[in-house]
Amino acid sequence: MRMVVMMVVAAVTLASGASATAHNVDVEVNVTAGAAVLPPLFLSVTIDGGFATLNYSDPQLQKLTKALSPGYIRFGGNSHQRMNYSFPQQGSGDFATGADATTTLTPEAWNAIYAFAGATNMEVVFGLNGLTLFKNMSWNEEPAFPFLNYVADHKQFVGWELGNEPDLYSKRNITVTPGQRGNDFYRLRGILNNLFPITWLMGPDIADSGPKGQAYMATFLKHVPVGMLDGATWHQYYGSGASAKLWMASDPLVLDKFVDEATAYSHVLRTSQHRDIWMWLGETSNFYDGGSKSVSPTYAAGFMWLDKLGVAARLNTSIVCRQTLVGGVYSLIEHDTLTPHIDYWLSVLHKRLFGPTVLAVDGGLARARTVRVYAHCTPAAHTFAGKGAVSLMVLNTDNTTAAALRFDNKKLASSRIGVYDIQPSNARASDTTATLNGNPLQLTAAGDLPELQPKRVAPGTPITVQPTRYMMLVFVDAHVPACLS
Repeated sequence: MRMVVMMVVAAVTLASGASATAHNVDVEVNVTAGAAVLPPLFLSVTIDGGFATLNYSDPQLQKLTKALSPGYIRFGGNSHQRMNYSFPQQGSGDFATGADATTTLTPEAWNAIYAFAGATNMEVVFGLNGLTLFKNMSWNEEPAFPFLNYVADHKQFVGWELGNEPDLYSKRNITVTPGQRGNDFYRLRGILNNLFPITWLMGPDIADSGPKGQAYMATFLKHVPVGMLDGATWHQYYGSGASAKLWMASDPLVLDKFVDEATAYSHVLRTSQHRDIWMWLGETSNFYDGGSKSVSPTYAAGFMWLDKLGVAARLNTSIVCRQTLVGGVYSLIEHDTLTPHIDYWLSVLHKRLFGPTVLAVDGGLARARTVRVYAHCTPAAHTFAGKGAVSLMVLNTDNTTAAALRFDNKKLASSRIGVYDIQPSNARASDTTATLNGNPLQLTAAGDLPELQPKRVAPGTPITVQPTRYMMLVFVDAHVPACLS
């Protein structure tokens, strides 16, 4: 993608009534072959604190979650480090308990979780307590056995994790080396293989997204035999919720933090003996510690979410688990009222418009890009696009200059376009509500999702993205080779 420093003669009128000059931006997409192919469950979610007490039978929560399917729900995080298992031991009425527990998982709570996943077309990934340890710091599996046996007896299909952010155990004055955790995973895999005909195991869910975390991952992978691990997991945030500022959400250098970290983690995995397994971004959002009240629910935060989805897909990250579905101000859905935040609507649109095949954009991972463009083949099930359609995300992080898009590929330039113009409701980046083509992004009176229809424009219609705004485009009849198979 090339920024042509040539001023467009006409000014672009903003929704607020102000005007901004525009630069031409040439967008070049490789439509001959895909750059990566993702699972349909690429965009997934997490549920962390309060997982054992959430009302999973709430029909509104089920409805909102199902709109994000198919996907994984990762039940894991810090709450799982303080989890008791209250399941009868086989052959007795005894109960197994974990260490340092403040949350209790009962058969009733587990059944509600599993039924919720089934009702919403989601798959369960569940984190076992990784802090039930022997004195030598190896994992003590005994407390988990009754729970695992229960799941096996009920023939329930579950993906598993062990522990959460072991590189931060030092905050509890505990040290579990990456080699030891690798050995723990090897032992857990043997247990799972004995209990389940089909199962999968992901880990180790590293907190540090920088060099220390990458080194932990590299050593961990050396200690897990090939075939014992199905996904390598790490976590990523742009910073602390306490120090978050609104400008950070659309700053290209802040966004590039993820580009650098994801590239480095990908290198660690692809140069290891496990190079063929999936890379999971097992937990991620904008800011950690629950997010930032002044940033996380805003329109501006959408830059972080969309850019992360675009970069992760381009780097062939198989799964991205958004922290969280509900809980914390960084959630997709507000916990008490079940009101969707802006990032929820962006997630629904991404699910509908961006298919598994990822297309390369010229300069699409270059550093300090102010206009950031990501491309996928449009899903075949899209309501109005035919086979061979292309979907773009365009993020203009420049706060003064609009981006007038020019499409170098003739197939894109000659195609009708479905425009999904997403704007803050009151023209402020700090707004916590948004519109789609002028229509409020909100539930209907019956609690249903609106239709989320595009504005359909003719081939050659000028497309301009205003300063600090983002947009999605579907090239309806592009019929590009990469998207026809």
